[in-house]
Amino acid sequence: MPALSALDPKLKAKIELDKAMDEGLAPDNKGFNIEGLTARADGTSLLLGLRSPLLGEDFNQAVLIPLENPEGVVERKQQPVLRPSILVNLGGRGVRSIEYSEAARAYFILAGPAGNDMGTFELYKWPAEESDPPTPVPGFSAALQKLSSYSLKHWSWTRPEGRSTCSAMTVIAAITARLRFAASS
Repeated sequence: MPALSALDPKLKAKIELDKAMDEGLAPDNKGFNIEGLTARADGTSLLLGLRSPLLGEDFNQAVLIPLENPEGVVERKQQPVLRPSILVNLGGRGVRSIEYSEAARAYFILAGPAGNDMGTFELYKWPAEESDPPTPVPGFSAALQKLSSYSLKHWSWTRPEGRSTCSAMTVIAAITARLRFAASS
């Protein structure tokens, strides 16, 4: 993972890839966690979306990392060619999923808590040109709140350690699947 460490000194310091193991780096502790992956608008490169860590001046911006040669990495075992990190303001949230829609000429980013803390989710639309900031999709938060309160009554379950899960994740998984379907149509 030296390619990731070379991208940004703040990223290198946050993910400490030279350490063999550190509980502080676990995804639930806002350690290193890639949760998003999508094709870019050019159709040949990918964007990796980090749930955590968050970077920027106040460590409140989500990180997207462009991978320029995914085919070469997979087919020819080339070293990954990563471009400088793109920091986006998702309201202090990390990337939980990202999908590119050719029809909308935009990325849709599902943003949520970077760690294990309870937080809010939001859906953002980000233009394919990647120059303007992402903007929240109107009505998403309200719809998610209604759906997740319904799902709490009907689909609630508990983790092995006894802590209740956020059943909004069930709803979000369904929304993400729908976004992937819409992006591929």
